[in-house]
Amino acid sequence: MIDTGQYSVFVEPLSDEDGGGFVARVRDLPGCMGDGETKAEAIADAEKAMVEWTTAWVEMGRDIPEPGAFLKKAQKRRDRVLELLRSLLARLRENEEAFESLEVRVDAIEQDVQFLIEMNEEAQARERFEILTNPMRMGQRELFA
Repeated sequence: MIDTGQYSVFVEPLSDEDGGGFVARVRDLPGCMGDGETKAEAIADAEKAMVEWTTAWVEMGRDIPEPGAFLKKAQKRRDRVLELLRSLLARLRENEEAFESLEVRVDAIEQDVQFLIEMNEEAQARERFEILTNPMRMGQRELFA
């Protein structure tokens, strides 16, 4: 049996069109989620779903993803995109001298790349915050139980 407290659970409100209440998603376990009228009910339902999800996953002969696997994959994708953008910028800078009118375009692209880098850093900070506050949320779950 898995330790459900090791996995981050993200709770979002559902629209009235979707029935209201809350949905709790476990991003490390694809498709694993729970719902409820309150946040606490959604989290409790997600914890039950984690046990069922992992049981079914093991029965299919699959390895259970480690806690934090989703964030690691997302970080790898972001790092790859940033690497490609930086490479593109470097190539544009190499050709800049040959095309004087290109300088303005390169500067605009450079600003866009800088914006994407800043967005990436902000996303990393939010993910670190979620990871750091996960133990606090686990303590809050006990209050709602």
